[in-house]
Amino acid sequence: MATVGGHGQFDVLADADLLFSRHEAGRFPEPGEVARLLSTHGV
Repeated sequence: MATVGGHGQFDVLADADLLFSRHEAGRFPEPGEVARLLSTHGV
């Protein structure tokens, strides 16, 4: 499920687990990175 954040926020969560945070990483995810993270998480 996607939700609207604020302040240029880009977070990817699965089952309430934070898989990627633009703020923490200091960048947007690389192509395919979100898919890999979700797959590793079993989604």
